[in-house]
Amino acid sequence: MVVTNLLVAYWDLKEIRKQSYNTARNVVAMLSQDLVRLVEKMPDTASESNADTAANVAAKLESFKAIRQMTIYNREGKKESSYIHYLDTSLPPVIERGKTFIAKGKYIHFYLPIMYHGNNFGYTYLRVSAEAFNDRLDHYFKRFSYIIPLLLLLSFILAILIQKFFLGPINQLARAIENVSETADYSVRVTTPDEGEIGKLFDGFNQMLKRTQIAQRQLYTEKDKLLVTFESIAEGIITTEESGRIDYINPVASQLTGWSDKDAYMQPLDNVLRLTDESNHAPLVGQIDECLVRGTTRYNIERVLLISRNKQEIPVHNSIAPIRDSEGNIKGIVAVVRNVTEARELAKLLEHQASHDALTDLANRSAFELELKKEIDALKFNEHHALLYLDLDQFKIVNDTCGHAAGDGMLQQIAGVIRH
Repeated sequence: MVVTNLLVAYWDLKEIRKQSYNTARNVVAMLSQDLVRLVEKMPDTASESNADTAANVAAKLESFKAIRQMTIYNREGKKESSYIHYLDTSLPPVIERGKTFIAKGKYIHFYLPIMYHGNNFGYTYLRVSAEAFNDRLDHYFKRFSYIIPLLLLLSFILAILIQKFFLGPINQLARAIENVSETADYSVRVTTPDEGEIGKLFDGFNQMLKRTQIAQRQLYTEKDKLLVTFESIAEGIITTEESGRIDYINPVASQLTGWSDKDAYMQPLDNVLRLTDESNHAPLVGQIDECLVRGTTRYNIERVLLISRNKQEIPVHNSIAPIRDSEGNIKGIVAVVRNVTEARELAKLLEHQASHDALTDLANRSAFELELKKEIDALKFNEHHALLYLDLDQFKIVNDTCGHAAGDGMLQQIAGVIRH
């Protein structure tokens, strides 16, 4: 609106200036013949005297009330004649020549050439009243004196409305987003009375928070289930980050290694899970790096010892496998450790029972035959062995007279003598 009014004012004032210029130019053109006579001072026989010519020029200028002064100069710039309108008997000095159009104060000034039949005989200075120009300028000043305050008031009201219905809700939404990003509290909700586009934006943000909150609860629930599972199973479980540093150790693994969950947190897995070969006590190295770099899963179920923090040696079975994300990228390691001490002892017991007599704890027939075969095979290497055969005389009488318990006791005593 302001720009439109400014453009209208500009073109209107420009048109008034143009009209003033055209008027001045038309006057000079109309009086050009008389002006040439005044400048050249060579009237022909048919023309009036210079005084008459000047009077004629003055009479013609009377009809142009806007022209308040005309001064005539010859080619050399010497003033030849001057006319002043009766309305302005006292005028300020003539504006210095240099511009065709000069607007200054209450007058518009023109310097125009005196042209006749294509020849230049001098120039004229015209002082034209700027009353019409100034009146129109005052008119626009008054108009703008009403428009500008009105526009300022409208701008202030518009700013308040924008702040209330647009910037205010947007700032509220920005604060909510900042709060959520800092606290990860997805229970935050934003409200607005706006039912338009801003309202839709707020509803979309609230729906996004609600879905995120539900997904977070589900994730926490699954995580809790997983932790309960890890802490309930009989195997030790250790997980690491992508760097190979421990971020979780369950109670069983903590008991086996001697490292508490607090002490083990962010420790390199090699520092906590120290595995050696049971046959030569050589450390099992390189498995963790191989798992992290190549994603190789390793199973150790034969003759492996775990060296705990207090230097205790525990026979274990263990596995090391990579943890991958949905895109298959390795994000860490999971190590599973199982204490096989009881299994080893049970296996030894079963092996002993299979090769020894239950009553005397001496080698049974199967073990005797196996050992005899080994000794016979050793004869190939020129080794010599002896075989002792013992028989118990009158053993049946002991069983018949004293009972089988006494006979069993006697066999156990004899076996003890043989073992020692």
